[in-house]
Amino acid sequence: MRARETLKAVHSAAERTVRRPHRSMVLSAALRAGMPGLLEKPLRFYVWPRLDQEDRRRVELVERRRSELGAQTVREARTAMGREFTIGRFAQETSASPEKATVLYLLAKESRAQTIIELGSCVGISGSYLASANPQRMVSIEGSPELSAVASESIRQVKPDAEVLTGSFSDVLPTVVPQLTDGIDFAWIDGHHEKEPTLRYFDALRPALNSGAVVLFDDISWSVDMRSAWAQLADTEGFSDTVDLGWMGLGIWGGEIRPRRWDMTALTGRPKVADPAGRDGWRTHSG
Repeated sequence: MRARETLKAVHSAAERTVRRPHRSMVLSAALRAGMPGLLEKPLRFYVWPRLDQEDRRRVELVERRRSELGAQTVREARTAMGREFTIGRFAQETSASPEKATVLYLLAKESRAQTIIELGSCVGISGSYLASANPQRMVSIEGSPELSAVASESIRQVKPDAEVLTGSFSDVLPTVVPQLTDGIDFAWIDGHHEKEPTLRYFDALRPALNSGAVVLFDDISWSVDMRSAWAQLADTEGFSDTVDLGWMGLGIWGGEIRPRRWDMTALTGRPKVADPAGRDGWRTHSG
């Protein structure tokens, strides 16, 4: 098994090396065409995954926490939807991968977000990455009391005054959003991967979004239903720009007309989307 995993890693590294010039050209062309400059460093990480010393230190701190949690093979927790796993599995398999989480951190850092809200704490890995961007206020919401407790421990190791709230998004958002009196600069929506709930959660956050706020939607290729949600969100008036990263959709708030839409799946790969009829394939939006 180890030999197979090692070979797979070697192949992946070789593939990244071959594709690097193409990815670099795609990103450079998008930036020249007007894609917001704050996205350059986070998306450049897909081309050349290097970090400066301070960023690397912050990443390593959170990854040590992931390793600690990953060793917990007995303690179990149940998701808000009723699925039960060990804490170790939540940390290693369900939480954002180091690459994905690093991109989240770089996006939060480059946007200089002062107020960050996360929907879906899990065990606090992605929340810890976001908190590492040093916002003034960090709010994370988790429906599972067991996971919320673990997430609170994780995120507060990075930001002691972080707020980890327990409850369904539908119940908590109407209370917490009006309390964000300085508005929202960064929102990470990572939970309940269905179209209608995703649109509702965005609508709940929308009144508090500051101009220039970054809004991220996870798992937009989870299903045809989620691709449909992204197709609608990507064309929402109020966003200046929307970016399709395959696994994630990104919007920058502050436009007065329909947004400019950027397809950056050349950087991340184009994931397959499950078809309810039993077929697999890419279902893309029009336009």
